Amino acid sequence: MASIVGKVLRGTIDMEPNDGLYLLAVFLPGQGITLAQVVVENTQNEISVAPKALEYINLRNKVVIGDALHTQRQIPIQIGRTGGDYLWTVKGNQPQLPEDIQRWFDEEVPLLPGMGYLPKDSRSTTLLNIGHGRIKMRTLTTSSQLVDFLGWPSHQQVFKLERQITTQKTGRCHRDVV
Repeated sequence: MASIVGKVLRGTIDMEPNDGLYLLAVFLPGQGITLAQVVVENTQNEISVAPKALEYINLRNKVVIGDALHTQRQIPIQIGRTGGDYLWTVKGNQPQLPEDIQRWFDEEVPLLPGMGYLPKDSRSTTLLNIGHGRIKMRTLTTSSQLVDFLGWPSHQQVFKLERQITTQKTGRCHRDVV
Protein backbone atom coordinates (compact mmCIF):
# COMPACT_ATOMS: atom_id res chain seq x y z
CA MET A 1 0.00 0.00 0.00
CA ALA A 2 1.29 3.46 -0.90
CA SER A 3 -0.02 6.69 0.61
CA ILE A 4 -0.05 10.06 -1.12
CA VAL A 5 0.02 13.19 1.05
CA GLY A 6 1.19 16.80 0.87
CA LYS A 7 2.72 18.82 3.68
CA VAL A 8 4.67 22.03 4.24
CA LEU A 9 8.13 21.12 5.46
CA ARG A 10 8.69 22.12 9.08
CA GLY A 11 11.11 24.99 9.59
CA THR A 12 10.65 26.41 6.08
CA ILE A 13 7.84 28.88 6.82
CA ASP A 14 8.82 32.53 7.12
CA MET A 15 6.49 35.40 7.90
CA GLU A 16 5.33 35.85 4.29
CA PRO A 17 2.09 34.18 3.15
CA ASN A 18 2.42 31.24 0.74
CA ASP A 19 5.91 30.64 2.04
CA GLY A 20 7.45 27.33 3.00
CA LEU A 21 8.58 24.28 1.09
CA TYR A 22 5.43 22.34 0.17
CA LEU A 23 6.08 18.72 -0.79
CA LEU A 24 3.85 15.95 -2.07
CA ALA A 25 5.12 12.51 -1.12
CA VAL A 26 4.18 8.98 -2.02
CA PHE A 27 5.32 6.67 0.74
CA LEU A 28 4.88 3.22 2.28
CA PRO A 29 3.27 3.90 5.67
CA GLY A 30 4.11 0.47 7.10
CA GLN A 31 7.80 0.76 6.30
CA GLY A 32 8.28 4.52 6.62
CA ILE A 33 9.86 4.65 3.15
CA THR A 34 9.29 7.55 0.75
CA LEU A 35 9.01 6.30 -2.85
CA ALA A 36 8.69 9.67 -4.58
CA GLN A 37 8.49 13.30 -3.59
CA VAL A 38 7.81 16.40 -5.67
CA VAL A 39 7.70 20.11 -4.87
CA VAL A 40 4.32 21.82 -5.02
CA GLU A 41 5.06 25.31 -6.32
CA ASN A 42 3.01 28.35 -5.22
CA THR A 43 1.10 28.31 -8.51
CA GLN A 44 0.26 24.58 -8.21
CA ASN A 45 -1.65 22.30 -5.88
CA GLU A 46 -1.45 18.64 -4.86
CA ILE A 47 -3.91 17.60 -7.55
CA SER A 48 -1.77 19.01 -10.35
CA VAL A 49 1.52 17.44 -9.16
CA ALA A 50 0.18 14.04 -8.02
CA PRO A 51 0.37 12.51 -11.54
CA LYS A 52 4.05 13.51 -11.76
CA ALA A 53 4.83 11.93 -8.37
CA LEU A 54 3.05 8.71 -9.34
CA GLU A 55 5.03 8.44 -12.61
CA TYR A 56 8.16 7.60 -10.62
CA ILE A 57 6.62 4.52 -9.01
CA ASN A 58 5.79 1.04 -10.22
CA LEU A 59 2.14 0.88 -9.17
CA ARG A 60 1.48 -2.67 -10.38
CA ASN A 61 -0.38 -4.56 -7.62
CA LYS A 62 -0.17 -1.59 -5.26
CA VAL A 63 -3.08 0.23 -3.62
CA VAL A 64 -2.63 4.01 -3.54
CA ILE A 65 -4.51 5.68 -0.67
CA GLY A 66 -5.25 9.37 -0.34
CA ASP A 67 -7.53 11.82 1.37
CA ALA A 68 -10.61 13.42 -0.18
CA LEU A 69 -8.52 16.03 -2.00
CA HIS A 70 -7.25 13.26 -4.32
CA THR A 71 -10.77 12.05 -5.15
CA GLN A 72 -10.36 13.20 -8.73
CA ARG A 73 -11.10 11.28 -11.95
CA GLN A 74 -7.73 11.68 -13.69
CA ILE A 75 -5.51 10.13 -11.01
CA PRO A 76 -7.43 6.81 -10.85
CA ILE A 77 -7.16 6.51 -14.64
CA GLN A 78 -3.37 6.81 -14.37
CA ILE A 79 -3.22 4.34 -11.47
CA GLY A 80 -5.47 1.84 -13.30
CA ARG A 81 -3.39 2.04 -16.51
CA THR A 82 -0.29 1.03 -14.59
CA GLY A 83 -1.93 -1.96 -12.90
CA GLY A 84 -2.61 -0.43 -9.50
CA ASP A 85 -5.68 0.20 -7.42
CA TYR A 86 -6.75 3.14 -5.28
CA LEU A 87 -8.67 3.93 -2.13
CA TRP A 88 -10.02 7.47 -1.75
CA THR A 89 -12.08 9.13 0.93
CA VAL A 90 -15.20 10.69 -0.56
CA LYS A 91 -16.33 14.11 0.62
CA GLY A 92 -18.00 17.15 -0.90
CA ASN A 93 -15.37 17.99 -3.52
CA GLN A 94 -17.14 15.68 -6.01
CA PRO A 95 -20.71 16.89 -6.54
CA GLN A 96 -23.36 14.24 -5.86
CA LEU A 97 -20.87 11.38 -5.20
CA PRO A 98 -21.10 11.38 -1.37
CA GLU A 99 -24.88 11.64 -1.47
CA ASP A 100 -25.21 8.76 -3.96
CA ILE A 101 -23.01 6.48 -1.86
CA GLN A 102 -24.71 7.43 1.42
CA ARG A 103 -28.17 6.92 -0.06
CA TRP A 104 -27.15 3.45 -1.28
CA PHE A 105 -26.12 2.36 2.20
CA ASP A 106 -28.91 4.13 4.11
CA GLU A 107 -32.02 3.57 1.98
CA GLU A 108 -33.88 0.75 0.31
CA VAL A 109 -33.76 1.09 -3.49
CA PRO A 110 -37.08 0.25 -5.24
CA LEU A 111 -36.94 -1.91 -8.38
CA LEU A 112 -40.14 -0.53 -9.89
CA PRO A 113 -43.30 0.72 -8.18
CA GLY A 114 -45.04 -2.22 -6.54
CA MET A 115 -42.20 -4.69 -7.25
CA GLY A 116 -40.22 -4.59 -4.01
CA TYR A 117 -36.65 -3.54 -3.41
CA LEU A 118 -33.34 -4.27 -5.09
CA PRO A 119 -31.39 -6.90 -3.14
CA LYS A 120 -28.04 -5.54 -1.99
CA ASP A 121 -24.68 -7.29 -1.93
CA SER A 122 -23.50 -5.41 1.16
CA ARG A 123 -21.16 -7.19 3.56
CA SER A 124 -20.15 -5.88 6.98
CA THR A 125 -17.59 -6.60 9.65
CA THR A 126 -17.15 -5.02 13.06
CA LEU A 127 -14.00 -4.58 15.15
CA LEU A 128 -14.11 -3.74 18.85
CA ASN A 129 -11.09 -2.32 20.72
CA ILE A 130 -10.98 -1.48 24.42
CA GLY A 131 -8.05 0.46 25.81
CA HIS A 132 -6.75 3.82 27.02
CA GLY A 133 -10.10 4.48 28.71
CA ARG A 134 -12.10 4.16 25.49
CA ILE A 135 -14.26 1.62 23.74
CA LYS A 136 -13.86 1.86 19.97
CA MET A 137 -16.24 0.08 17.65
CA ARG A 138 -15.65 0.23 13.90
CA THR A 139 -18.01 -1.26 11.32
CA LEU A 140 -16.96 -1.53 7.67
CA THR A 141 -19.69 -2.19 5.09
CA THR A 142 -18.83 -2.78 1.43
CA SER A 143 -20.77 -3.03 -1.82
CA SER A 144 -19.84 -3.52 -5.46
CA GLN A 145 -23.28 -2.78 -6.91
CA LEU A 146 -22.58 0.92 -7.55
CA VAL A 147 -19.82 0.30 -10.11
CA ASP A 148 -21.93 1.02 -13.21
CA PHE A 149 -24.10 3.66 -11.56
CA LEU A 150 -21.24 5.87 -10.33
CA GLY A 151 -19.15 5.54 -13.50
CA TRP A 152 -15.94 6.22 -11.59
CA PRO A 153 -12.65 5.19 -13.33
CA SER A 154 -11.42 1.69 -12.37
CA HIS A 155 -13.86 1.65 -9.45
CA GLN A 156 -14.68 -1.78 -8.03
CA GLN A 157 -16.53 -1.12 -4.78
CA VAL A 158 -17.52 1.46 -2.21
CA PHE A 159 -17.47 1.21 1.54
CA LYS A 160 -18.89 2.92 4.57
CA LEU A 161 -16.84 3.14 7.76
CA GLU A 162 -18.79 3.81 10.94
CA ARG A 163 -16.80 4.66 14.07
CA GLN A 164 -18.23 4.88 17.56
CA ILE A 165 -15.93 5.88 20.42
CA THR A 166 -17.17 5.80 24.00
CA THR A 167 -15.15 7.30 26.85
CA GLN A 168 -15.47 4.81 29.70
CA LYS A 169 -15.08 7.35 32.51
CA THR A 170 -17.81 9.73 31.33
CA GLY A 171 -19.92 7.50 29.12
CA ARG A 172 -19.72 10.18 26.42
CA CYS A 173 -20.09 8.75 22.92
CA HIS A 174 -18.81 10.14 19.63
CA ARG A 175 -19.98 8.66 16.31
CA ASP A 176 -18.92 9.45 12.76
CA VAL A 177 -19.44 7.94 9.34
CA VAL A 178 -17.03 8.10 6.39
